[in-house]
Amino acid sequence: MDIKILVFDIDGTLVDRSKQTVEDDAIQAMKQAKDKGYQILIATGRSFFFIHDDVRERVPSDYYVTVNGALLNDGKGEVIKSYGYSHESLNNLINFAEEHEFPIGIKYHDFIGIHGDYQDYVTRYVGFEHPGVKFLLPDNERKYLSDNNPVGAFCFGPNDMISVFQEKMPELYFTRASDIAFEVTKQGVDKTKAIEDVLNMNGLSWENVMAFGDGDNDIEMLEKAKVAVVMGNATDNVKEYADFITDTVLNSGIIKAMRALDIIE
Repeated sequence: MDIKILVFDIDGTLVDRSKQTVEDDAIQAMKQAKDKGYQILIATGRSFFFIHDDVRERVPSDYYVTVNGALLNDGKGEVIKSYGYSHESLNNLINFAEEHEFPIGIKYHDFIGIHGDYQDYVTRYVGFEHPGVKFLLPDNERKYLSDNNPVGAFCFGPNDMISVFQEKMPELYFTRASDIAFEVTKQGVDKTKAIEDVLNMNGLSWENVMAFGDGDNDIEMLEKAKVAVVMGNATDNVKEYADFITDTVLNSGIIKAMRALDIIE
């Protein structure tokens, strides 16, 4: 193998969903890999401002693929590439979500604008008040969002509605986030979109990539990577894409995989 770059999802991969911090042995493993010359890339559905403080402070990441590939940020969070969708799609998405009474958060590079029950959304999405999730927007304020470029969305609704939304809005891409929620980006945009930007910038290909993930929004990058590492806490569906299934987040899954695959000693 000629692995040059290690790509890590965050939730369920670097950070257990019950916590806000990365496991210490995972940090140790990534720093050792960095010292050996590997590049580190974070690929997440989160916006940069919404990434855990511990990830931004302790993970030695060269780049951040955020909002499921709709944004590429450098190591300091500055936007390098952006793949947003149209204002027409934005309005169609908001209208359709409101019609079905699904609370939806529209993602921008620096905030999430909530339509629907704000408090319910914040409670379920964050669990606490967050400065980046701060907009309760009635119809007469929608123009404010329409004057800014949307890059993604997170909608609370049952998975069987994904196909309904997809048929209604084929120019957008819908993917499962959980049993009760789904993510939205522009059609053709997933984590691999911005990862390929990083590869092109560094003269690399997917043959040089080892990817670590656990969720449905990781599937495309797991399929393309030379080596796909899937966490032990992943669903059976995601495990089907694994070249190597490691232990869970809380049971040293990252460092165990990196040792087993000879990335570190």
